[in-house]
Order: sequence, then C-alpha cells, then structure tokens
Amino acid sequence: MTRSHFLRLWTSEYITIDGMDEQLIMTVHSQSHISYSNLNKSSTQRAQEEFIFSIATFMPKFTSYEMKSFIANYLCSAKPPNLVDASYFLLDCVMNSVMRIIVYLKTATQNESSNNRCEWNYVHRAVMDFFAAVNASKMCCIYDEDVNVSLAINTMTKIIMVIKQVGDREMPSLTAMLCRLIEVTQTRMTVEEISKMLSLLASIKAQDYKDSLKAIMQALMDKLLHKKQLNVG
Repeated sequence: MTRSHFLRLWTSEYITIDGMDEQLIMTVHSQSHISYSNLNKSSTQRAQEEFIFSIATFMPKFTSYEMKSFIANYLCSAKPPNLVDASYFLLDCVMNSVMRIIVYLKTATQNESSNNRCEWNYVHRAVMDFFAAVNASKMCCIYDEDVNVSLAINTMTKIIMVIKQVGDREMPSLTAMLCRLIEVTQTRMTVEEISKMLSLLASIKAQDYKDSLKAIMQALMDKLLHKKQLNVG
C-alpha cells in the first residue's frame, strides 16, 4: 500500500479512473459490474486485493444511498444458498479495507493534525454507514442463528484487529457489530473457539473498548465454564 494510492481519497481534483476502481464506481449504480458471481473468495488473490484497495479508496466518500446500492448490487447475483457466504466475503473485504486506511492514516506523517482528524472522521462515518446499510439489507443474514460459526469467527477476528489499530479513537459501531456476532454464535462455539475469542478480546488495550466489551466477555466466560462442566459431566 503506497501513499499515492490514497491521494484520490482526500483530493477533489480531476483523476483518471480505470480498472477495478472503475468497476467499483459502476457497481454503485448498476448490477452488471462487480458482483458475487464474478468476485468472491474463490477469485485470485490479486483480484481480491484490487477490490479491497478500491473499497479503501472510494468507500469513505460514499453517501448512505451509495453504500446501500453498493451492497445490494454486489449481492444481486448471490443465490439464496450463497447469500451468507457472499455477505461475509463482502464484510471481510470492507474490514480489510478499513485496516489499510487506518494503517495509512497512522503513517501519513506529512498530514497536519487538523487534516488527520478530518480523515479519521471520514473513516468513522464510512464504517458507521456501512454497518447501518448491512443491517438494512440482505447482509443482515450474517446474524442468522444458524450462520456458519467459522465464517463469523474469521470476521470477528478482523473486527478485533481493526479495533486494536484504531486505538483510543472511538468507533462504537465496531463493538456493536462484534457483540452482535458473538451473541448469535456463542452457543454453537466450541470450548476452543470461545477460548480463542476471549484471548483476542483480552488483547484489546484501549479502555473505552474494554469497557464496551466487558459484558460480552463475561457472557463468553460463563458460556465457557458451562461447556466445560458439560464436558466433564
């Protein structure tokens, strides 16, 4: 990830858009460009990385309407049996994109503090708008009680990685999403999976996030104790 890749994110001057960037922009307005049928976890690593970079570049400038359209148009080709897989793939790509933006912002030393605050606000709003769009779209299937636990844990791990990179900057929508995913999967997690999740949650250092996650961590510890007792019995 180079600094030049993000120049278009923070400037309004004319730029040439082509390749995956062009396809991403068109996906906001049409169902005939990027969709689950032509870009998914079976796609090449290069295609997935280009998709992630394009999301990182343009998603912070999406309006709420564009965010909803982007999700709907990406999912349009996913048949019902593949909807959960498509939704988690898109969510993972967005979390990877947010991670790349955060790493960039933390290393862009030439930015003045006032500009840097503005850019963090861009990211905060983008994450909040994306999660709101998820909850109001077909992507809400990620919260189904029978959702694949492995898919959910993979995504929760990425959300925790983002939270750790955010540090003491507040993005409450991250913890809201994380807690909801834990709530719908904790009953079906194995002892090993719960232990892993507790270890990941304990690695978060920012106090505000630790406080926000205290209740769900206690619920996980209670669930872990219960499952261990059942195994002994």
